[in-house]
Amino acid sequence: MRYILGDYRPAGLGAVKALSLLIATIAATTVPMFAGAVDGTAHRLELLAVNSRALGTAEFFVAPATGNAASRQHIFAARDGVLIRNTSLRDLIALAYGVERWQVSGNGQWLDSLRYDIRVVTRDPVSEPDELDPFALRDLTAKLLASRFDLEIHVNRQCQSPCGRYALAAANPTQ
Repeated sequence: MRYILGDYRPAGLGAVKALSLLIATIAATTVPMFAGAVDGTAHRLELLAVNSRALGTAEFFVAPATGNAASRQHIFAARDGVLIRNTSLRDLIALAYGVERWQVSGNGQWLDSLRYDIRVVTRDPVSEPDELDPFALRDLTAKLLASRFDLEIHVNRQCQSPCGRYALAAANPTQ
């Protein structure tokens, strides 16, 4: 106590001790951040896999959209399913194949003129619906496009399964 409260000059750490203290401080602050990032990524991947399985076996119901044709697509998730409101074929293709809406090309206005409301009912509950990654809807929307709209999708000029009669192209900006 006398040493702390006294007028003594503090002893120098030295280069080795200062460097050791700096390394320990950096490790103590960065290791938890990396561990959290890895744990968060693992949780998101697990959640994506669980929701992809639940949505891959779901039933879907398609109806003409009741909303304004000028408004954008909205995806609402709940424990018992998903509602995709006011979606066009272009939106569904972009969702099914993981591309941006503007990357989907095709002839005619039919890609955007008709709008649909799609109700997806799952057998297994959707895990953490507030955190639903739209990527989990890929298999479901690909099946929907093939069975309901009989679309054949080409990515990088190769037909993607399942193939139907009509052809569209999802443009790749790296081509």
